[in-house]
Amino acid sequence: MPLRNRQIAGPHARHHASDTSSRGGSALANPIPLARIARSAHLSGRDFRASQPAGAPLSGRHSMTELRRGLAVHTLDARTTEYFETRVTRAPGLVLHCFTAGEARASLGGVPMGLGRAPGAPVRVVLTALTEPAPFVRRAEPGDYMRKVNIKLSPEWMAGNGFDLAGAGQHALRARLAAPFTRLSWEADAETLAAFERLATLEDGDFPCLRLEREALTLGLVARAMARIGDAPPERDALLRPHERARLARMEACVAESSGPLPGLAEIAAEGGVSLSTMRRLFHAAHGTSVVSWARAERLDRARAALERETVTVSQAAALAGYGSPANFATAFRRQFGVAPSDIRRTRAG
Repeated sequence: MPLRNRQIAGPHARHHASDTSSRGGSALANPIPLARIARSAHLSGRDFRASQPAGAPLSGRHSMTELRRGLAVHTLDARTTEYFETRVTRAPGLVLHCFTAGEARASLGGVPMGLGRAPGAPVRVVLTALTEPAPFVRRAEPGDYMRKVNIKLSPEWMAGNGFDLAGAGQHALRARLAAPFTRLSWEADAETLAAFERLATLEDGDFPCLRLEREALTLGLVARAMARIGDAPPERDALLRPHERARLARMEACVAESSGPLPGLAEIAAEGGVSLSTMRRLFHAAHGTSVVSWARAERLDRARAALERETVTVSQAAALAGYGSPANFATAFRRQFGVAPSDIRRTRAG
């Protein structure tokens, strides 16, 4: 299916869509070539690269709409059919991310972005902001599914609409967004979630009413997000220096990519090239808890995802979480999630 690259009413509204079928099973059967994504990658940054540029490793629906110069909306409702990796140098600016299903294995400047929604968890809005370019990397495995909306704002668009970080009266905004990398998140309220869902399900087309509705929804979400910034404290890891975030990311990956018993504290610290005391400080600064508590919670999240998405037994999930005893695993699981692992498995089977 050829990429449609059409001019919509208005001098800057451009729409790149990969599918015009209705949502649901039929939409998820449509292949999405990476070449189509590359065609609109300039709205996110520069130097787009893909592990298989001629391939079509996604199946579903993808669109990128530039509503005004510097204001763009990206939607994706798709399943990965084969492994791929994409890289782009993300431009300075702000992005609002909302995942209503699935997650992204993505990093920004070497730091895991933590984008996604676990089954049964509330939908969250994540705001990421850069004051200088940074490498963005995404990796996807076969079977991965995500449904998301991103809203991208350039510094020029922000300044032109009264959000100039250097302007008078923008002290709260500047305090939140002036760092090289900022990450904020909050739980989406009903009105915000409804607006994101509507953006995700709007039909593709040139119709003026659709264009106006898309722009109105987008501007409303941006307005609500900007209004929150004065009240939302920066997330803990945004207070770390770039080299500290990179070391923390390596240590987090050491835990996330391991299997069986948890790695020892010395092994985790060595992965980050830091002392035990520095490791403890970085984890507490980023997560507000100890290394072991964070690692156990991460493993339990992985076990819950396996129970919900795969055909694993409770004993297998316990091993995945690093527990030798299914009974101890069940106790820890119930303490963290409020339900027994066997209940999760029964829900999936039903």
